[in-house]
Amino acid sequence: MCGIAGIYRIGKRPIRSWQLQMLATKLQNRGEDATGFALMDPSGHIKVFKNNDPAWRLCASKDFEDFCRKNLNAETQIALIHTRKWTVGSPVHNENNHPIVDGAGCIIHNGMVGNDDVLFNANKDKLKRSCQTDSDIFRAILDHHGCIDKELIEDMGAVNGTAAVAAIHPNSPGKLLLLRDSNPLVIGATPDTIMFASTKEAIHAALKPWVKMHNIDMQVHAPNLSFVPMPNEAGWIIGPKGLEDFGEFRCNGSRRQGNLKYSTSTNYFERKNRAEIEAALETSKKKTGTALTPTSSVPTKVSTTSEASSRLLTSKADPTEMPDWVICPNAECGFHVQLAEDQKGLDSLSLLLCGNCNANLHGAVVTIIN
Repeated sequence: MCGIAGIYRIGKRPIRSWQLQMLATKLQNRGEDATGFALMDPSGHIKVFKNNDPAWRLCASKDFEDFCRKNLNAETQIALIHTRKWTVGSPVHNENNHPIVDGAGCIIHNGMVGNDDVLFNANKDKLKRSCQTDSDIFRAILDHHGCIDKELIEDMGAVNGTAAVAAIHPNSPGKLLLLRDSNPLVIGATPDTIMFASTKEAIHAALKPWVKMHNIDMQVHAPNLSFVPMPNEAGWIIGPKGLEDFGEFRCNGSRRQGNLKYSTSTNYFERKNRAEIEAALETSKKKTGTALTPTSSVPTKVSTTSEASSRLLTSKADPTEMPDWVICPNAECGFHVQLAEDQKGLDSLSLLLCGNCNANLHGAVVTIIN
């Protein structure tokens, strides 16, 4: 589950940075492993800002302030917002985070894809991966197609999974593609703005204007807002005149394999730890060409840590100093864990888990058994 949102400026009312912040923070409960933004101007230029921070932290950062100051102005036409709860591709590697862009088209996606590897492998001459994320298949299809039009909606139907997608492409200035099958997407509008989000509450918070009332800044309670859920199994193309074209989009219909199940931890710190481990494994695989497994040998218990000389191991260990044994840093465990020979080639104990309690061995005490 992730959160997606966006703004299309129809009239003269500009897109404001507080609206980006409001949409992101209101959708943070749908994903706090990464946050990202994309802006498109009328000429089709796209600027992206993202990292693996939750929305509240990213939106309060100087980097976000600088991004908005440099790129968000009265001419900005389209904004995309994404809050990520990661399933595939560690958020520590920023290319895995949304918006996903590889030099051309830009997409955000809430959902899961089941056949991305199949499509990439079957179309190696057409579709090129830019990251590990399953959502990258939408970006690859968009880039191969080269623009946003009704035929693209049909091409996107090759994907099998669940989806709420928004996409922009520099070859189609002023065009916003929305796709929905199974996952929620709500459309809100005023005479000057079209807004979409995973939840209606996020649109309420971001679309109501602020006014000065009795020398107090207040948000208007009941402005002229209109809402509609985007139809399921549909693709829409939004342009300067509003809805300009549409078509059927089915990636999870009866002709396919049914719902994909989400399986993610609900604990933010546990997911962050797993993300760092996965990122380190990905980096190690790129360096060595061999996939590593974040597991340890069966632990062996010794009586006390005082029976062995020890020192703390930093997160960046010298591989030549990797020990034979380490003590699990979990105070309730305390097992001595013997490292296998292939595990001694790792550049950090953060890649390994204790075989007894499953704690990460980062920061473990290195022991030298006499």
